Amino acid sequence: MNNIEGRLNGPLAFCQDSTFHGLINGNVSVREGVEFILYGMVNGDLHIEQRGKVTVHGFINGEICNNGGTINFHGVKANMNPAI
Repeated sequence: MNNIEGRLNGPLAFCQDSTFHGLINGNVSVREGVEFILYGMVNGDLHIEQRGKVTVHGFINGEICNNGGTINFHGVKANMNPAI
């Protein structure tokens, strides 16, 4: 699993299993079959593709669009579409 820290500008697409600590300004996509763990904040939308797995310890300041993945939320979420 990749470990990433800092402040990044999006849009970003995670194509490999990754853990991120920090702030992302922009939209985030988690590709098919990828695991993404967030400790921090996304100022944008979060898109989860089929079989993507997301764990959030923090805040999503945008829409969450789950297209067949799973999400575990331990934080604050703004909007969710469709059912999580």
